[in-house]
Amino acid sequence: MRIMMRVLLSAMTGLVGTLALAVFSILSIMFQTTEEEAYRTALFGSVFFRSELLDNGNIGASAGIRSFAPLGVIWAVIFVFCLLVFVIYDRLKARRRELLEQQDNTLG
Repeated sequence: MRIMMRVLLSAMTGLVGTLALAVFSILSIMFQTTEEEAYRTALFGSVFFRSELLDNGNIGASAGIRSFAPLGVIWAVIFVFCLLVFVIYDRLKARRRELLEQQDNTLG
């Protein structure tokens, strides 16, 4: 049960982190665009922003996801990183408990 919670928490952290990176990337290319008509991509080509001059003189803008593959790789990297942090934490916690037990045995 504890392992499943760690995997689920890592997966959710990866998802939230990936979505935050995608949104931040879209916003950053949106505010960096100075031309009336432009097509920009970011985050290894996974998100895009397009602005175009419409017939009535207004500027139309659209943004979205262009490719899911880079987003999947980013999610996997964050997921594995979180799992490794949990494993290291558990091992350090077990080692601390072991050292405290050894200290109690030598004093007692």
